[in-house]
Amino acid sequence: MASELALPAGPLELPEGVAAVRLPAAGRVSNDDLARLAGELSAADVAGRAAIVVAGEGADFCAGRALPPEAEHAGPDGPGGLEQRNAAPVLHLLAALDAVRAPVIAVVAGRAFGLGCALAAACDLTLASDQARFCLPELRHGIPPTLALSVLRRVVAPKALVDLVLSSAEIGAERAAALGIVTAVAPPEGLAAALEELLAPLRAAPLASRAVKRYLRAARTLDDRAAAELASSLLAGVLAARPAPAP
Repeated sequence: MASELALPAGPLELPEGVAAVRLPAAGRVSNDDLARLAGELSAADVAGRAAIVVAGEGADFCAGRALPPEAEHAGPDGPGGLEQRNAAPVLHLLAALDAVRAPVIAVVAGRAFGLGCALAAACDLTLASDQARFCLPELRHGIPPTLALSVLRRVVAPKALVDLVLSSAEIGAERAAALGIVTAVAPPEGLAAALEELLAPLRAAPLASRAVKRYLRAARTLDDRAAAELASSLLAGVLAARPAPAP
């Protein structure tokens, strides 16, 4: 975890209440990196945290995974062992990200390929440089990007998602925004100001922001009545936590 963020135009000191979790400078993430990221996300999610910012340490946000050969080929332990080496580290990270109570903002510069594209989509808000590139290249190598699809299916329309996967095409930040992967786009020199704009309402109302996130995540699997009951409960909880007005 850190309080400083590396942006294309230079480092940015994050305001109080905001933490940074940084993807490795090498661009590609190993299984060890995924475990570290999951731990840092969980550790950063403390009481009073207004937001957590996820960004790349180097020129890219995340250019995909760095897998050892045994992670892509069945060994003596069969398909179960292959699943443990390949899928389990990703699912662990995605579960840790989904469990974070504070809003998570991805800041994407450079490439967001494969898992990087999925991570950008999985965050609550995603700010991208207008030079950023997004891609699901797995099909070029005969690999179905099903782990990435498990996230992207929530934000990208079905036909557009099929095209993104089957074409393996690189798309820019504006197209990613149109598909629902990206929230806002800014030039590299404007990323700091754009991030501060996204952070301002979260820092001003951290309890309410957490309630909104919790509702939107939980309501996906609820029927209308249960969703309304959750909305009422969360509203009451936030109002009860507010200080009483002075007499």
